Amino acid sequence: MRNTRSTYRVVALAIIMVTILVSGSSTAEDLRCDYCGKVITEQYVQDGDKCYHESCYREHVLPRCAVCGKPIEGRYTVYDGKPYHDSCWKRNVALRCAVCGQIIEGDHLIDNWGNHYHSRHQDELPACSFCGRLICMRVTGGGRAYDDRHHICNLCREYAVTDTYIARRLLDESCDRLKKVGIEVDCDEVNFQLVSAEELAQLSGSGLADNFGLAHYEYETMLGITVNRKFTVYIRSGMPQMHFISTAAHELMHVWMYQNGKDKVDPPLLEGSCNYAALLVLQQYDDDLTAYVIDCLERDPCPVYGDGFRRVATFVAEQGKAAWLEYLKDHRFFPAGR
Repeated sequence: MRNTRSTYRVVALAIIMVTILVSGSSTAEDLRCDYCGKVITEQYVQDGDKCYHESCYREHVLPRCAVCGKPIEGRYTVYDGKPYHDSCWKRNVALRCAVCGQIIEGDHLIDNWGNHYHSRHQDELPACSFCGRLICMRVTGGGRAYDDRHHICNLCREYAVTDTYIARRLLDESCDRLKKVGIEVDCDEVNFQLVSAEELAQLSGSGLADNFGLAHYEYETMLGITVNRKFTVYIRSGMPQMHFISTAAHELMHVWMYQNGKDKVDPPLLEGSCNYAALLVLQQYDDDLTAYVIDCLERDPCPVYGDGFRRVATFVAEQGKAAWLEYLKDHRFFPAGR
C-alpha cells in the first residue's frame, strides 16, 4: 500500500445579469458584446470588465462540462484541469473507495493493483498475504484467514496450490528454470512434501506459522565420507502458484548450497542468496502477480532475508552471477565491506 492524494477544487461562477434601457438610434458609445462585437440592445451578462449577449456568453464563454459537454452555470468542480458539473463529476469522475464506494477526498491509500481506499479501512480489514489487496466483497470477493498471521483473498485462492501432483510439477519447473541460469540441482535426489502450516511450523521447530517452505538435509558419514544423503523440500499448501514457484526456487537453492557450499553459512548470505535465486526464476515470467512478488522480495525489510538479498544483488551486479556462485562454494560470510 502507498499513500496518495486526490485533489480537486470547487469553483463558484458568479454571473452578473444587467438590464439596459435602449432609446433612439445606436451611437459610437453603444455597448458591444465582447464575443461577437455586435451592439447589445437588451439584457446582458457582465463578467469582470467584459460584457456579453446572454446567448454569446452561454454558448461561447461559459466553461463546458468535460462529461456532458453542456455549459456550466453556477458552482462547478475542476479536476485534473477539467471543469465538470458537480453532478457529472460525482457520477462519472470522482474517485471512489474500492471498499465502501464513497467519494475519496484528500489523502488515501492505493494498492499495487490500482485500488484506492480510505485510509481507515486499512485498520478495519485484513490484507491478503499474497497480493496485498484489502479483503472484502467489493475488491476480492471475500477471503479467509490462512492462519493466525496470514489471510488469503478469493482472487488468490483461485490459483492456490493444494494438489501434490501439481505442486511437484511446479517444483520441477522451478528446478528447470534454475538450471537455465546456471544453478543446477539434481531434483531426482529431492524428496518433496506439500504440508499444512501447522506441519511446517513443527518441522521448522519454530512453533510459528511464518514459514512457507523448508529444505531439510540428512546424511551419514563413513570413514569421513558422506554417504546416504537425503534432501527433502517441504512447501506449505495453499499458496498461489507464483508464490509457490518463488518458495520452491528459494528452497531448491538451499539444496544447491547443501550440495555445493559450506556448512553453517551466515544467515544473511544464505537466505539472501536463496531469495536471489528465487528472483532469477521469477524474472523468467511476465505477469502482474509475478511483478508483485518480485517487488515484495526487493522491498523486504527483514535484516536477514531482505538486506541479505540486496547485498547479494549488489555483489552480482558488480561481479556477475558466476562469481557469486563460485564464492558460495568456498565462503560462509559476505566479503569484507559488503
